[in-house]
Amino acid sequence: NAYPTSTFTVTSPVCANQNSAITYTGTASAGATYSWDFGGGTPATGNAQGPYNVSWATAGTQNVTLNVTENGCAAMPTTIPVTVNPYPTATFTTVSPVCTGQNSAITYTGTGTGAATYTWDFSGGSPATGNTQGPFNVTWATAGSKTITLTVAENGCTSPPNTATVVVNAIPTSAFTVVSPVCTGQNSTITYTGTGSAGATYAWDFSGGTPSTGNTQGPFNVSWATAGTQNITLNVTENGCTGAPTTIPVTVNAIPVSDAGTDVQFCSGDSMQIGTASVPGYTYAWSPVAGLSSNAVANPYADATNVTNGPVTTLYTVTTSQNNCSSTATVNVTVNPMPVASFTPPAGQCLSGNSFSFINTGTFTSSATFAWNFGVNGIPTTSTTQNQQVSFSAPGTQNVSLIISQYGCISNTATGTADVYPMPSASFATDTFIGCENFKVCFVNNSVANAPATYAWSFGDGGSSNVQAPCNTYVAPGTYTVSLHVTSADGCQNDTNATDYITVIADPHASFTTSDFVIILPEQNTITLTNTSTNAVSYLWTLGKLGNSTDFEPPLVFTDSGNYNLVLRSYNSIGCVDSTEHLVRVLPPDNFFIPNVFTPNGDGNNDNFYPFTQPGAELRVFKIFDRWGELVHSGLYPWDGTFKGKPCPPAVYVYYAEFGLDEQTYIVKRKGTVTLIR
Repeated sequence: NAYPTSTFTVTSPVCANQNSAITYTGTASAGATYSWDFGGGTPATGNAQGPYNVSWATAGTQNVTLNVTENGCAAMPTTIPVTVNPYPTATFTTVSPVCTGQNSAITYTGTGTGAATYTWDFSGGSPATGNTQGPFNVTWATAGSKTITLTVAENGCTSPPNTATVVVNAIPTSAFTVVSPVCTGQNSTITYTGTGSAGATYAWDFSGGTPSTGNTQGPFNVSWATAGTQNITLNVTENGCTGAPTTIPVTVNAIPVSDAGTDVQFCSGDSMQIGTASVPGYTYAWSPVAGLSSNAVANPYADATNVTNGPVTTLYTVTTSQNNCSSTATVNVTVNPMPVASFTPPAGQCLSGNSFSFINTGTFTSSATFAWNFGVNGIPTTSTTQNQQVSFSAPGTQNVSLIISQYGCISNTATGTADVYPMPSASFATDTFIGCENFKVCFVNNSVANAPATYAWSFGDGGSSNVQAPCNTYVAPGTYTVSLHVTSADGCQNDTNATDYITVIADPHASFTTSDFVIILPEQNTITLTNTSTNAVSYLWTLGKLGNSTDFEPPLVFTDSGNYNLVLRSYNSIGCVDSTEHLVRVLPPDNFFIPNVFTPNGDGNNDNFYPFTQPGAELRVFKIFDRWGELVHSGLYPWDGTFKGKPCPPAVYVYYAEFGLDEQTYIVKRKGTVTLIR
């Protein structure tokens, strides 16, 4: 038998799991024994002539071997390799979900090589298709589920199409609206107008506002403390998609600072500027308008008149605006009542003991303070009391002023004068202060007084005068206080008292007695002078032929008869003199004779006692006294030695006789004794 041949044909290459048509081409008949080994294919073996469709699950070179035996004859086995190419896989990865416009990275993960043929369908993406292995970054403009399809063909093997869904989420928009411009501290309403849902994630940046951030859809009321352009930024994320941030500037205008200034107060009738300096670009509106120079400037003048008795306060409000932003400030304007100072000048007074009552007659409140000025001569010079008792230390017209202050308001200066009349100076003098009785003193008036002045003198002796410069005669001795009361034309009075000013020394009274006015030489040649002068301290005697003497009682001894006019001048301590004189007649011898014994015995001889006289002498008094002083005889006849008709006993008796001499001009007195003898 012939050896059968084991030849066959194969379809090669084939794809995995793709049939390779294996056809016997040998010489054996159908009845031969065939032993096919398909190299692990499906089927794995065969025992018929075939043909066969064999596939392999795995790629590689698959050896197909055929042993043919026919009629006992076995052919040489034939082995033909079949190249089994694998099916390329069409697997790929995607990034899903993605956002519209956002790349989804599509990466081929199959088994195809770079030489394979790739058919990509990106479901309307960009790119829409692809023919390379990739990878691809595909974006979609619209949201939705995007089906990506891939078919891979290599070595004639085409993969089944593979699909994957990419969820394309819409990118939320971050659009929003703002209220702009706004003022510092004023809300800007920020409203989201984008496509994000309430569940989206919101990241607001309010640029330091209040609130500074936000994480919800809103709306928000945001304010800023500082002025400027505030950029509001919103990022919206939803389903992992973050929209492009939106930034919208909000113009935040500064609220202009309203400054009404510090509270002011001024006096009624005055004005004062309130507010502060104007700021360019600001507008101003004040209320109330009354009392302001303008209600549309930054710093108007406020003026008002207050006729009440207390402060009147008005609250002014200024509204300051710029760029539709405004603020207000207030200021208290207090208008204080203006005090009025006045007083009535008191009537003039004399300097001495002056005390003026200054009574404030002005208009003021209980809170007022007072400023009196009484000048340098005032006591006090100033005062802060409402009324003041003042004395002045110097004469003249004293200027007085009064200013009243209350609530910082200063009144007018009220002025007036107080006439302080000068005190007259009472003064006088004389050319002599001491004199004797009937001392005439003429006074020199040295007083100074506003004319016409009046004068009242008191001379101290009971006398007075209203004459300006009088004279007064002081009759009696003594010391006299002289006073002068001067009244000026203004009625001011002054006194001066000169204590013991005038001394009147008692006139000396010259007086003396003589022991005899008539003496007879040589029986008696002396007389005794008894100086009885009063008020005298020195003496001058003029003694005729005996000369002069300053003795108090000079002794007189006469040697010559004659008439002696004895003159005594008595001087007091200031030289005033008084004089007196007596005539002493010095008679020559034997002008009269007085016996010193007699004998009344009746013998007719020397029976009587009687003085004997010569021509020119005449007995004037004749008296006899006994030893006990009893008068026993008196008469111008002789004593016969009896008393009351009875004889007196012998004894020594005392006689007293007076003789008239020189035609009875002078009386000579004699005392002596006579002895009666019986």
